[in-house]
Amino acid sequence: FKRAAAPLVRELNAIELRQRENEYQKTLELERQPQKTYRGPTL
Repeated sequence: FKRAAAPLVRELNAIELRQRENEYQKTLELERQPQKTYRGPTL
């Protein structure tokens, strides 16, 4: 079972890492930009 699940676990870990990196990038961008722009959605 472990041998069959290994690729799946590796893929899940990769996805998790990617999501964490995306969130990290978002927070960096939020910190870089002035807070005024994040009062509400600007369309």
